[in-house]
Order: sequence, then C-alpha cells, then structure tokens
Amino acid sequence: MIVFQRLLNDNGAKWALAIIAVYILLGVFAPIVTPYDPNTVN
Repeated sequence: MIVFQRLLNDNGAKWALAIIAVYILLGVFAPIVTPYDPNTVN
C-alpha cells in the first residue's frame, strides 16, 4: 500500500500510468476504431 501512495505522489509516475492506460485502451478499442480488415484486397 505504501508503494502505491508513493507512486501517486510522484508526477512522473502519474504521467507514465496515464500513458500506459491510454495504450491499453487503444489496444482494447482498436477493432472498433479500425473496422476494416487491412488484409482484404479491393
């Protein structure tokens, strides 16, 4: 618990966690953002 409190007090750690969260959300919602298969031939 002390480790999490120390991480949340550090501004650099907050930015890193935010960037990691954005990448995770992009990975989860990637099929919705790109609905077309990139391997199909026109």
